[in-house]
Amino acid sequence: MRLKRALIGALVLACCVPALGADDEEGERRLGWKAGADIFFGLSNLGGPVKRITDRQWAAVETSEPSCVHLDWAGAAGDDVRLSLGVGDAYTGRDRTTKQPVECWWRRPVGSGAITFGKHYVPFAQQEWEYETRWGAMAEADLAGAALSLSATHNPDTSALNATIRVAREMAEGFEVGLSVGAGRGWCYSTSHSSGYALDAVAELGPVTLTTEALIADGPNGRYTFAFGKAMTEARPGWRPYLGAYYGHDTADEMGELRSAVIGMEIDAGPNLMLDPGYGRASGRHVWWLSAKLSF
Repeated sequence: MRLKRALIGALVLACCVPALGADDEEGERRLGWKAGADIFFGLSNLGGPVKRITDRQWAAVETSEPSCVHLDWAGAAGDDVRLSLGVGDAYTGRDRTTKQPVECWWRRPVGSGAITFGKHYVPFAQQEWEYETRWGAMAEADLAGAALSLSATHNPDTSALNATIRVAREMAEGFEVGLSVGAGRGWCYSTSHSSGYALDAVAELGPVTLTTEALIADGPNGRYTFAFGKAMTEARPGWRPYLGAYYGHDTADEMGELRSAVIGMEIDAGPNLMLDPGYGRASGRHVWWLSAKLSF
């Protein structure tokens, strides 16, 4: 615990200085190694009594994006390497269900796309529900004007090969639609669901950005259905209020029921600091959080 606190304290201090190896002002690719971090911290009553936050809150029901430190390398041939370790409760807490590292991959450009080997985030919809990393390979390519991502990974919990595919295309200026498919025993958080698909969209309507996703996962024990919608705008430079609604229903009784609505605001308090105060109503409870994110 002391080591963990010391590490987080050092990262907070590091955020006050420019990151070594970062891209220059012209956006040129800086070669070599670069250390960085994305650290969430704050307070919330998500678990009942008010407790500290060490990872990002999601839908007023749980945490999603983990706090992590990462080491990146950029090569002259366009290769990229990343090692990312979780430092929040999601990866180091007493009740953790995830395993280190968060990411550990090598990515190499191939033609107009790239291929990635190692532990990576699997591509699926807007990653509002399917947001996990697995060991395997991922290919990305431009397919007739559409962005294609295909991932094949090994599931250590079910000893099965899992696959996820997403194809996204900009249908009009400011309007993108994506179609995703998942397959393999336990492809979604190692549950009994063996197949699934999702439709997602992002639409820029003037100053408002709408994001939505609808997912269906099937398996021998029943079907899971998930949907969400979120609207965000920039009320003033660096101030982004948002509204979101989430729904989930699982006949297999493995993922639980989800009904929640949230309201909050992202505030850029500095070049490396973002504040995120929010409030939500979920499972008959009023949930609030006041969190911050340090990035460098």
